Amino acid sequence: MGLRDITEQHHYPGWLLRNPRWIFIHYLLLRLFFIRSRVCRKALAQLIERDAIVRVLDAGCGEGQYTIPFARQYPEKYFTGIDVLHDHIDFLNTLKQELNLDHCTFLQNDIESHLGTHPGYHLIIIIGVLQYLKNPEAVIEQAFLHQSYGGYLFIYTPVDEGLEFGFYKYFRRRYGHYDDAREYYHPIQRDALLSWVAQSGYSLIEKQEHYGMAGSLGHQIMQSILMMASHGHPVTKALSLLIFILFMPIFVPLQWADTWIGTSKRSRSNGLLLILQKL
Repeated sequence: MGLRDITEQHHYPGWLLRNPRWIFIHYLLLRLFFIRSRVCRKALAQLIERDAIVRVLDAGCGEGQYTIPFARQYPEKYFTGIDVLHDHIDFLNTLKQELNLDHCTFLQNDIESHLGTHPGYHLIIIIGVLQYLKNPEAVIEQAFLHQSYGGYLFIYTPVDEGLEFGFYKYFRRRYGHYDDAREYYHPIQRDALLSWVAQSGYSLIEKQEHYGMAGSLGHQIMQSILMMASHGHPVTKALSLLIFILFMPIFVPLQWADTWIGTSKRSRSNGLLLILQKL
């Protein structure tokens, strides 16, 4: 199994299927290399610890980087993770049994169908998913219609602000990016998203801007190296690994520095975090 199979096709290597607890190393690496993983985890922790939050839905749970750690931390709450990919759900159900997380449920389902049949979630999490949906506006409307009053909708999404460096555009053209292969992928416009929120009936509780200039530069350096490693010749793959190690002291601090810069005053950024409440 190659790097592309793991990073883009979401196939789980045999060693991980045999030892599912090793996924926690992956969770740790995500927090190290991705701003999104860190800021979402921090903001979610402040929500989930509230007594009023009992039933949590992670819509598009992927490999479980949020659901599994929080489920271990809060055994008195109930967590549901849904994803359209069988490999994710099959792995998470195996991990759930391994960790004895009886208060977790993992289902292969799409967001639109699930929201219409399972009302009453106190917290709905949609992280890095809206840009892959056919009709993201309708999903926000459905979340409002089927959520409990007082409940929260947590959204993190990349937004199309044009903060793309020339080298990154080159690598995307040359090697292709995971996003480019998705059927309904379309960049989310910030103003459109805020308009959808206002029209849905949700109240905006908090808004954070992430991936400013420093964070975007660090992220795009890393992504360019990973694209080269995933699609290149075996020699290119080996060279990419060396470049990744050499450039890590550059792109990691750039992304960490991004979180130290005030997010509220940014005029341009590539990531938007919203906390909404149904009042």
